[in-house]
Amino acid sequence: MQTTLMQNSRGFTLIEVMFAQAIILIGLLGLLVGVNLALKTNTNNQQREEVVRVAENIMNDMRSQPFEAVFTPITTVNSTMKKVSAKYTVLRTSTPMTSGSLQYNVNVRWKYGNYSTTHAIVSVRGLQQ
Repeated sequence: MQTTLMQNSRGFTLIEVMFAQAIILIGLLGLLVGVNLALKTNTNNQQREEVVRVAENIMNDMRSQPFEAVFTPITTVNSTMKKVSAKYTVLRTSTPMTSGSLQYNVNVRWKYGNYSTTHAIVSVRGLQQ
């Protein structure tokens, strides 16, 4: 009976330890993939917020100019987010409307990874009497 107890109390075998390590490794890899996805999504959302800020600043600048002002259609805006510089291509147009008003369009284009994305805002400005 003592020989049986000694054989059972030897500990884990090498195969059991390897399987335990493989299971822990798979769990950690899944966790790392989740963290990586969360970081990408967070960065993408922050960049989108920055693009909205850039578009709103340009729209406010257009609206503060005289009614008959002519704008440079395509400009490039540099911005720094988290110590990384980014370039945004801005297309701005003003289109006369039949009521004598102007429609301002601001399209901001940027690249994130392999994708090119556009954010557009539109505003109407009436002629002040």
